[in-house]
Amino acid sequence: MISALRKRKGDKLLEEGDLWGAIEAFHKAGDQEGLQRAAEESIRTGKLSQAEESFAKSGGAMARDEYIRLGEAAFRRGAIDTAQTAYERAGHTEGLLSVAETFLDRGQFRSAEAAFERAGTSLDPDRLNALGRKCLDEERPRLELAAEAFERAASYEGFLEVTDHYERAGKPERALETLKRAVQLGAVESEARPRWERLQNAIAAKTPMPETVTLEPDEQLCSSCHKAIKQEAMKCRHCGYILDPELRAKQIPRNIDADVEQLASDALKYSLIGIICFGFILGPMAVFRGSKALAGLGEIRRQYPDYVSDSSITVKAIIGIVVGSLVALLSVIGLLIQFQ
Repeated sequence: MISALRKRKGDKLLEEGDLWGAIEAFHKAGDQEGLQRAAEESIRTGKLSQAEESFAKSGGAMARDEYIRLGEAAFRRGAIDTAQTAYERAGHTEGLLSVAETFLDRGQFRSAEAAFERAGTSLDPDRLNALGRKCLDEERPRLELAAEAFERAASYEGFLEVTDHYERAGKPERALETLKRAVQLGAVESEARPRWERLQNAIAAKTPMPETVTLEPDEQLCSSCHKAIKQEAMKCRHCGYILDPELRAKQIPRNIDADVEQLASDALKYSLIGIICFGFILGPMAVFRGSKALAGLGEIRRQYPDYVSDSSITVKAIIGIVVGSLVALLSVIGLLIQFQ
């Protein structure tokens, strides 16, 4: 009675597409025929794990032809990874090549390379060039993928073709980038120069000429946006740039270099203490903090060109870097001598 109920449950679950539930129900019912039906349905729908489970619970194993049929079903529904596993277990070279070509067409180069290797061949330049030209011949060319394929194939001819496509698409800047790569890969001057000149002219034609500004006697040009402003203006009304140096200096936040000064002081302190002890730890710390202090000063100067730093900050940072480097080096040498 219980076995019959489980068989009916397995039939219902199988009909609903719940393969895992059907397999479990048939197994508990001891229904070998049900397990075979579940296995066949798993193969038909390309479900590898369920198929292997069905065979395992029925006490058997999948044959090579069954793996191939399952791989084909998985391939048709786009489950390429499952198809690859099934073909590998079947030792099906043709199937693995189909999987590899699909990975390649998707631009999954690593997966394609692995699949080609399992099929006993390799992802060679010929295949990569073929992919690149296929991408270029499509109705909507996949230029980025084509460029990547030609890059892997080290094909300057392919990059010249990509350059031509970008040029026809009205993208001279992008075309110039791919042309430069073609030249790096060995494109001859007779092929590159005409393209180079055309692209440079196209880019120049797209770049608007600077507007000519007529100044009145009481006007000047803003040094930032190059628009006319009054001679006595301290701040540009167009872009907000502050022209007066004293006013610009006042815009610099107070104590903007406090953190940088602390880093420089730490660098000097750690380097000096490192001479006495723990040089292998404090030396690198001094170098790190000194370098960070100098980088911080550079960033402040980029943001505030009128900023004038205290020279002691730079001196401390440099001393910390130099002494810290020596301390670290000598400490390492001392440790090596000690261990020897």
